[in-house]
Amino acid sequence: MKSAHTVLKPTPPFNFDCTVYVPQYFPTPDFIWQPGVMWQTLNLNRTLTGLKMCNKGTIDHPKIELTIFSESKP
Repeated sequence: MKSAHTVLKPTPPFNFDCTVYVPQYFPTPDFIWQPGVMWQTLNLNRTLTGLKMCNKGTIDHPKIELTIFSESKP
């Protein structure tokens, strides 16, 4: 399994938990959330890919660490 990391910097104010986790919208078994962390799988160009987003900032200074997992180099 290979992975790549990047940091996203949304425009403030940004509330990670309230934006990323919206349980009433199409819940699926490929999505796991806990406060501050979200995991999701998806199929990109026939490649099974995993995403992990971690809240590393605050509402006024938002920062999200994104890790992409894949069998081939993401």
